[in-house]
Amino acid sequence: MDEYIFTYETKLRHSLEETWSFFSEPKNLEKVNKFPPVKVDKNGHTVHVRIPYTGKIGQFTTEIMTEVPPHFFIDKMVNPPFPFTYWEHKHEFVKGKDGTVMIDHCLLYTSDAADEEDSV
Repeated sequence: MDEYIFTYETKLRHSLEETWSFFSEPKNLEKVNKFPPVKVDKNGHTVHVRIPYTGKIGQFTTEIMTEVPPHFFIDKMVNPPFPFTYWEHKHEFVKGKDGTVMIDHCLLYTSDAADEEDSV
């Protein structure tokens, strides 16, 4: 089983409410990702991201699985790119001393480990 867990923090000088308002709107990925530029469409809890000029390789879809405003949301990639077979991302927002701390937790598998754990 190949499992990868990445956690990183970003300190933002904005209130928890301002931070949630910005990051809970998928279309704002277009403002954050300047290079490469991205195009974002949202339909319900499905978010489709496309990187222009890259063909199919630069496209991915995520499903918003859980949302607890203004504290966190979790999205899971549908058909993640090789070599990953599972991709889950928790976006957590915590009130900090001078603003908000954004904590990203990414869980990735490179085998069928996610399916194996579900059956245990």
